[in-house]
Amino acid sequence: MITFAGSADRAAAQSVAPRSKSVSERTPGKKRPNLFQALGVTPEQRQQIRTLRREAREDYTTAQQRLREASKALDAAIYSDVLDEPLIEQLILQRNEAEAALSRLKTMSELNLRKILTPEQVAKFREIRSRFARREAERRRTRHGRPDTAPKANDEMPPPPDEADLPDGDN
Repeated sequence: MITFAGSADRAAAQSVAPRSKSVSERTPGKKRPNLFQALGVTPEQRQQIRTLRREAREDYTTAQQRLREASKALDAAIYSDVLDEPLIEQLILQRNEAEAALSRLKTMSELNLRKILTPEQVAKFREIRSRFARREAERRRTRHGRPDTAPKANDEMPPPPDEADLPDGDN
């Protein structure tokens, strides 16, 4: 996904997804780079992205809640006093459906964001995402003392730009 978000898959999708904690909120003292500025996003593009985020917010909230509820129900069934395997199988399907619905929302959000960017901005974004993935892999390697591995689809990517990253007005 266009990874303004949390992972290669999550990232881009979340670029339009409701805002999570920013890098500065997660790591005090570190300022998140302004991707809009780095990509040269125009005021018109900023407004289109704001509109996408606003329109997607309720769907994301609903899909995330559905996934949380399905996961809790599955966990409760697995660890209940009475083992009911057919119920667990049904709850697995419900959880998988909820996860697939959320994944689809994220993918479609990323696709819609991609449609707003110019080919030059997409190329620049790929370059930024690649640098970020390399830095994150190195950070994980040094933090965990493990050999470096290639980033996987679910490795964390920069969070999506959000309203706080956008200047007031049409600047």
